[in-house]
Amino acid sequence: MTSPATRVLTHPQKVTRLYRKSLKNLLAWIIYREVWRKEALELRAIFDDNKHVNMGEAVKLLEEGEALYERHKHPDPYICEFCRPQMTPLIEYALIKEHSLL
Repeated sequence: MTSPATRVLTHPQKVTRLYRKSLKNLLAWIIYREVWRKEALELRAIFDDNKHVNMGEAVKLLEEGEALYERHKHPDPYICEFCRPQMTPLIEYALIKEHSLL
């Protein structure tokens, strides 16, 4: 079995990740859910319009989409409290020790 670090993502996986990142980015910019929903539907329509393009054009569209995402990425994205990884005392101790705060 290959490790996750060396695994190459397929094109559909890359598109799915871009779509999910884009939705989360929209949520960081738009706080009103009804406005966000309208924008999310427009974003989905863009992805659906390009669903059946040939692979050469699809790769180009994916690169353009990634570049567009990077340009419009929120500088301080919202991360819900329960979505953050929990710190166990052992991890906390290791981080403190690593930064020589003990």
